[in-house]
Amino acid sequence: MNDQPLQGNLLSSDTITNTWDAANRLLAVSRQPSAVSNIYNGVSDRVGQTVGGNTTDFALDIAGGLPEVIYTSESEVYLHLPGVIVAEKANEVRYHLSDGPSINSGQASARSAR
Repeated sequence: MNDQPLQGNLLSSDTITNTWDAANRLLAVSRQPSAVSNIYNGVSDRVGQTVGGNTTDFALDIAGGLPEVIYTSESEVYLHLPGVIVAEKANEVRYHLSDGPSINSGQASARSAR
């Protein structure tokens, strides 16, 4: 069963519960056994999240008009390219493809072999 308010945002399903505020921002996601709470700045950019009591802050690139996360307080670095987002953390590189949930992974040291 899916429950959606007038704005079209998913409130709940069989496995997840979302909480939205009056500004139409996703405040929290609850999926047992964990919950995620989002943190916003004064202009409604998502600047962090709390998962299981651990907060991660985001550094945003706002130059392109739409804010993009480029760095987190968990030392994860993001590079936004057409069709792919490259994420690097602890010498592991992940490629998030725009055409689906596929994620390719490899070691950061492999980059130097190109």
